[in-house]
Amino acid sequence: MIAYRTSMAGPREGSLDLAGVKDRVYVLLDGRLQGVSGRSRSPAGALPLNVPAGKHALDLVVENMGRINYGPWVNDERKGGAAPVTFGEKELSGFSMVNLPLQAPWATKFEEIQDGKARGAGTLYRGVIHVGAPADTWLDMRGFGRGMVWLNGHNLGRYWKVGPVQSIFVPGCWLNAEKDNEVIVLELESENPPLQVATSKDAIWGN
Repeated sequence: MIAYRTSMAGPREGSLDLAGVKDRVYVLLDGRLQGVSGRSRSPAGALPLNVPAGKHALDLVVENMGRINYGPWVNDERKGGAAPVTFGEKELSGFSMVNLPLQAPWATKFEEIQDGKARGAGTLYRGVIHVGAPADTWLDMRGFGRGMVWLNGHNLGRYWKVGPVQSIFVPGCWLNAEKDNEVIVLELESENPPLQVATSKDAIWGN
């Protein structure tokens, strides 16, 4: 993933044109998710945005969803911001950029959730799983939106509520019976994901 940041002054209201961003882009204003755009959405690119009075941070977090390998798009498979971003038909500038590698979660410090409430979209959640006898298993991701999961520092892959797969495979050899197994979930789209993740002895399918 790649994150682009710039500042905006309000009050302003208009359409944020992200048609040149590949592939899926999460738009955050002062850290709050405003919407999802990019070519994986229909209609692609256009996102209404209301900027209150004052100065605000605009973040565009872009997810690489893979590459098209057929047709006229083969030679245009650049990732990230491949064209200028405009708001109200005026080009935005002054962006800074940071790469977010996904081999391991980039956060090392977490706040304890004491009120039992999820912290919204675009949040990393950390928990632990205790096992008696390590074995191949699946994490039940029903109730989540879209994101990815790490177990003990290993990236297990992505999940998406649109299906058809509603679980993530956990190799038994990555589980430890003698200490806590750290699970980190990056939830990108759901404002109220579950704060517990169940396990299953079988894969879960659905949509």
